[in-house]
Amino acid sequence: MMFGFVGRNRYFGIRLAEALASDGNWRKINSFGGRRLALFGMFLLVVSYLLRDIAPPPTSAWSPVVLVVPLTPLVLVIRSIQRFAAGLPPA
Repeated sequence: MMFGFVGRNRYFGIRLAEALASDGNWRKINSFGGRRLALFGMFLLVVSYLLRDIAPPPTSAWSPVVLVVPLTPLVLVIRSIQRFAAGLPPA
């Protein structure tokens, strides 16, 4: 999405009301959001690499914690995309 290959639609991309309002907003929001989500994906790769030797076995009670805790910053990423979209002028 960050490269703008897909036009405005209701099935693929960041589908906020602000993004669907115009093609310009769609490109800006999806470019911004795509970069943020790509950075978050790199963060997850680093975390998974660092935790590979200390991760508990799948049957451990700590397994859900190790799976969920690295994903909690995703809430901040989504919120930053929403704030960015809200700051765009209405179409």
